[in-house]
Amino acid sequence: MKKHIYIVLAAWITSAMMSSGSRSTIVVGGLIVDTLDEIEESREDMETAFPRLQIGDMLSTLPQTDFRSQPDPIRPAPSQNPALRHAFDGESFMRQGHWETALREFQRAMRLDRGNYAYVQRVAIAAALSGNYALADFHFRQFLEEHPDDVPSLVSRGGVLLRMTRYDDARESLNRALELEPTDIGAMYNKTFLRIIAEEDTRELSRQWEEMGVRDTIRIVQWLNADRTDMLRVMTPEQYQQSIAVMLGEGSQHHLAEIIQTFRSAISALERGDWVYYSGQLERIRIMGIRTMGIESELARSHAEMDDYRQAERIMSELAERFPGNAEIAYNHGYILMNLDSYEQALEAFTRAARLDEVHADARFGLACAYMGLDQPDAAWPILTSLAHEYPERMPEWLEGEALYLQAIRAHPDYDALKRSFQTRKAEAESQDQQAGGTPEAERDGGDETSME
Repeated sequence: MKKHIYIVLAAWITSAMMSSGSRSTIVVGGLIVDTLDEIEESREDMETAFPRLQIGDMLSTLPQTDFRSQPDPIRPAPSQNPALRHAFDGESFMRQGHWETALREFQRAMRLDRGNYAYVQRVAIAAALSGNYALADFHFRQFLEEHPDDVPSLVSRGGVLLRMTRYDDARESLNRALELEPTDIGAMYNKTFLRIIAEEDTRELSRQWEEMGVRDTIRIVQWLNADRTDMLRVMTPEQYQQSIAVMLGEGSQHHLAEIIQTFRSAISALERGDWVYYSGQLERIRIMGIRTMGIESELARSHAEMDDYRQAERIMSELAERFPGNAEIAYNHGYILMNLDSYEQALEAFTRAARLDEVHADARFGLACAYMGLDQPDAAWPILTSLAHEYPERMPEWLEGEALYLQAIRAHPDYDALKRSFQTRKAEAESQDQQAGGTPEAERDGGDETSME
């Protein structure tokens, strides 16, 4: 079970500590890394990632965007479609951080293919990144007239309006985004500035920010650093410092540059598998004021990787008290307790996780393992039987390892029947997938492919 440590909690550091351009940008791979094998994949993604629009957190890339106005079973090559050629050129300039040149290319594409709202959105993004906020607002409004519930564009427009000091309009756009997606990190980010400018109570916001994972913590650190100049145009230095403290923790406002460098060092240590140095860098980040859920969880993970489960359990126990309603924290606490042979406490933690998230398959498997650790196979076996039926593809992975409770499962008289059950279910599912793969794509999708909305 060790290889599954924290597989549920989105708290892994990503290789995301490279900024691009001078205005509100970040290059993010988009992967949540939970094993060292995946770090290199994350690095490769990072090298080709689209520069993220800070104020709107937009990460859409050209291969994911269909620039055609009308459905067409054969996508025309750029050489045969002048608008598409300009769009490709615009994407290339965006990746290089040449915002104004990219803006001109997208404007040319938009003029050649009027009514294609993918181009309208790209013009708005490039205009925002180049600092032409009035033009960006115009085209975001144009795009949102056709796509009123597009959260990234609502958030982006809110960020643009914030920079234009149109605070009421910005709040309206961000509130709408949060109605549609209550946890959108970009909307929360921009709205925090608005609330501080309005001198509103920020205690509730501070609590929300404490629940960030490592990935989001890195993003916010980068965003705050990149947006300093823009924000100091619309708020006082004291308000900007307060914004940092609210989002990252009291004390962090005095160490932003050092925190960025420490994250880079931590990621480098993680790539090397140097858990001692990695945990030391995370401790430094804590000392500088950041005590988010993700940082604490990742610190516990580093101690667990060094087989220091006592220290890992102390950290996870504190997190469980701070975040009693978080199923992932409860699950990870249970995992740590299992490695300390504290099966009764682990059972309580897994029970809490399963109660908080009824479809939490890992917590259910943890329950079965805890019961086996307590020598209660009659309680464990119905859970295992149910999981074998619902998640046959995950059973081999779950059951891999030499922990005593896993050995007890494999030694149970009914294990062979359990194994046949999930192997049969897995084979049936694979067969169905193969049959589906032979179905004509148009029939499987219910008709012709459509253009991007």
